[in-house]
Amino acid sequence: MSEKTFPLTKAELEALSAQYPTPFYLYDEKAIRDHAKRFFAAFSRFPNFREYFAVKACPNPFIMKILADEGIGADCSSLPELILAQKAGLTGEKVMFTSNETPESEYIYANLMQAIINLDDITHIEFLEQALGALPELISFRYNPGPLRDGNALIGKQGIGVGLDHLPLHFLQRTLDLGVYRQRLQLRHFDCSGNLAKGV
Repeated sequence: MSEKTFPLTKAELEALSAQYPTPFYLYDEKAIRDHAKRFFAAFSRFPNFREYFAVKACPNPFIMKILADEGIGADCSSLPELILAQKAGLTGEKVMFTSNETPESEYIYANLMQAIINLDDITHIEFLEQALGALPELISFRYNPGPLRDGNALIGKQGIGVGLDHLPLHFLQRTLDLGVYRQRLQLRHFDCSGNLAKGV
C-alpha cells in the first residue's frame, strides 16, 4: 500500500486558513490525477473498460472536470446530477444514469443527452419504454452477484442491482426482443476490505 502524505506544510495550511474562512474543503488535484492514471493502468488489459464517478459522492463540478480530463465519466442518479455532468462537459456515453423510482421526465432528459441508462430491475424495462416511446439502442444493467441481503420495498432484497432471481441473461434477452442492440453490464461487488466497488 502506498504511503499517504499530506500535500501541505503546517505553515502553508495556516496561511490558507488565514486567507479563506474555515471550514473549507481542500482537494489535492495532483493526487486525484495520479490516482486516476494508476487506476486505469491497473485495468489496461481491458481496453473497453470504463469508469464512472458517482456524482452523489462529491457533486463538485471542478472535481468532475478534473476526473473528466482523466477519462472518468459521471454516474448520475438524478436530474441535477445530469445537469452537473453537462456543465462539466460530459455527455453521451460518458454519462451513466442509474436511478430508482425515477420520474419519466428524468429518463427523457437522460435519453436526450444520450446518456447510458442503467436499470436495476426488470420491471424498469417496460416503464422506460413507455416513457421514451421506444427503448434506446444501448442499455446497461446493474448486476449484483453478491449474497442476498435484506432490503426494503424500494430496493428489494439485493439492496443494489439485479440479483440471482433475474440473471443478466434474462435482462439481455428481454431487451433484445424489444430491439436493443447494444447492452452493457455494470458489476457491483464488495472488495476484500468490505467497500462497495463498481466497474463497467
